[in-house]
Amino acid sequence: MTYPIRVRTSALIIQDNKVLLVEFKDENGLHYNLPGGGVESGETLVESVKREALEEASVHIEVHFYMSMHHSKIKRSTALCIH
Repeated sequence: MTYPIRVRTSALIIQDNKVLLVEFKDENGLHYNLPGGGVESGETLVESVKREALEEASVHIEVHFYMSMHHSKIKRSTALCIH
């Protein structure tokens, strides 16, 4: 499946009342994110989030449900959130 906009998935992984975050350091400094990234061409959202969790946090996950969808154009301040 291909998408006309950039689609990203993120995994909220909770174990022992702790949330797994991935540490990143870039031009904005040090920050922490949920493991995730862009959906590749031909990939489902579930396949994407599983791949990203494995690539960024070295964990195999099962997807139980979708929590939220978010669309934004960061530089243009346009956002749509569905919870």
